Amino acid sequence: MARASRIKVTTFLQKQLEDNIKFDEIDYFIKKEGMCQTTFFPEWKKEISEEKLISIRSKNIILDTSGNKNLVRLPRKHAIRIKPVVKLLFPDKLTKTSGFFYYPKTGYMGWHTNYKAPSNTIYITYSTGNSFFRYYDGEKIVTDYDDYGFTIRTFKLKGEKPYFWHCIGSDCDRFSFGFRLRNDCKLENPEIPLS
Repeated sequence: MARASRIKVTTFLQKQLEDNIKFDEIDYFIKKEGMCQTTFFPEWKKEISEEKLISIRSKNIILDTSGNKNLVRLPRKHAIRIKPVVKLLFPDKLTKTSGFFYYPKTGYMGWHTNYKAPSNTIYITYSTGNSFFRYYDGEKIVTDYDDYGFTIRTFKLKGEKPYFWHCIGSDCDRFSFGFRLRNDCKLENPEIPLS
């Protein structure tokens, strides 16, 4: 059974994250560059529903990434700044930045698997309200709501069946910073540079 799990955000971790994430710079970027990439989308909940996943899977489609989304991709420098916090949590792992996004109200990323980049994955999110990570655990849909403030989640992306189907929904401002974790210095895919 596929599962996502959480890492407790201690006072120490929260302070480290607050010191390293530059929300003023992110807000400036969103206002200057990013808002043209998003729209208020009242039908967003349908795009991340169980019915939508059933429809995709009934067509035998395996989506690596989702083109169905309402979000802003943030500059990589914002994820790199919090990479030291991930290294505190996983000192024996090599760390690669993954996705880093801002989700506005009605923001979402549709169902997908990331099967072309199998790895242990960690996402650090900051939410100002009602947002969530949703996934299919092999038996049922699980909706894991973000805490107000920081949430840290880990999950395993598989390159073969059963794939880890997941999506994201947000009815508030949600910031997410993703990292892929590797066990040793030998890259599984040499075309994917560690950073």
